[in-house]
Amino acid sequence: TGKELPYDRSTVRADIQSIPLQDAAVDATIVLHVLEHVPNITRATREIGRTLAPGGVVLHETPCAGRPTSAVASVDCTSPGARESDPVCKQRDHLWSHSCWYLKAQLEAAGLVCRRPQFTPQEAARFIGAGEPAWHHPGRFLCHKRPPSRFEADAQRHKRPTFAARMRSAQA
Repeated sequence: TGKELPYDRSTVRADIQSIPLQDAAVDATIVLHVLEHVPNITRATREIGRTLAPGGVVLHETPCAGRPTSAVASVDCTSPGARESDPVCKQRDHLWSHSCWYLKAQLEAAGLVCRRPQFTPQEAARFIGAGEPAWHHPGRFLCHKRPPSRFEADAQRHKRPTFAARMRSAQA
C-alpha cells in the first residue's frame, strides 16, 4: 500500500525462500539487508545458490554480530529479552541476529565461494560509517558460484555421478 517502485523485466519480486526461477537462471544477485528478516536462512541461501548460474556473483550485506565461532550462531530476536540484550535485535523488524561467521557459512553451504571485500580507511568510513559500533558492521560478502569442473560438467551432461560422489556413496 503506497507507491510501487518501478521494476523492469530483469527484476523478480518473490519470497527469497522460494524463488520462482529455474536453476542457474541469473548471473548476479544483490541481497542487501534481507537475511535478518527471513524466517529460514538455510532455505533462503539455498535458493540464492540454486538460481545463480556458474560463475555468477552475489553481493550480500546483512548486519551481523561479531561473535566468536564458539558462540551461538544466531539469536532469535523474538525470544524473551533478545531485543534488550542483542544490538542487532533492537531493530524491531529483525527476526534474527546472525553471527558474521554463520552468514558466511550459510552462503558457502549453498555452493558459493565468499570473501569479505577489503576497504581502504576512506572507503570504510564512507560505506561502513566512521565511529559505527563494531557489532553493527554489516556482514558484507562478495560471493561467486564456481563453474563446475570438467569432470562435474561431464557427469551432469551424461547424468552420472562424479568419481567423488561415487566414493562418498560407497563409504556411506
